[in-house]
Amino acid sequence: MLDLQSLWFLSTFGKKPMHFFGTAGILTFLVGGVLAVWVIVEKLVRQAQGLKFRAVTDQPLFYLALLAVVIGVLFFLAGFLGEMVARSSSERNSYNVKERI
Repeated sequence: MLDLQSLWFLSTFGKKPMHFFGTAGILTFLVGGVLAVWVIVEKLVRQAQGLKFRAVTDQPLFYLALLAVVIGVLFFLAGFLGEMVARSSSERNSYNVKERI
């Protein structure tokens, strides 16, 4: 089963790694950004209402959000570098055509 999955992955994303890593990177980056904004806004709302609040840096969710943002950027950069490597390969423009119609 793992061999089939690896063949599917290589045939689908072998020539265009940015489609996989870019999508994963953007989604992870957006989730981390939304979480960070949520934690900050929640703190500001509690502070404005005079309720008890914790500092943003005291909340573990804030650090998880920052980690998600960093991982998202790394995914995106991995896809970008993979795209550059795929475009510079010598076999990029060789096609297995048996005959010309």
